[in-house]
Amino acid sequence: MKAINTTVIIATLTLVASTGFAAAHSTKQIDRNQALQFERIEDARLRGDLTKREYRQLLEEQNRIADLERAAKADGRVTSREVRELKSAQSEARENISNEEQDGQKAWLRRFLYKTR
Repeated sequence: MKAINTTVIIATLTLVASTGFAAAHSTKQIDRNQALQFERIEDARLRGDLTKREYRQLLEEQNRIADLERAAKADGRVTSREVRELKSAQSEARENISNEEQDGQKAWLRRFLYKTR
């Protein structure tokens, strides 16, 4: 009987420990998306597809997402809810980047400054 109780306790502890590790999510995909979004913003700026104001607003949005991620990681684990919030914010940012790139507004000095690319 004692061996069965010990086995049950060990199995329970193993299950609890593995559940704790499974609850912490990796943010590698979020970091990769963040880097790609920064790159898209910079490329659009260099092409002259963004005005100064649009560029500044998109960077502020990226900084807010970075702040969200920092807050999510502050306690040492990122929950599935925090991952959903981050992915939702990145999805909205992706739409904003696309809209600003394609809205037809161009940087004023585009034809003079952005010939290098």
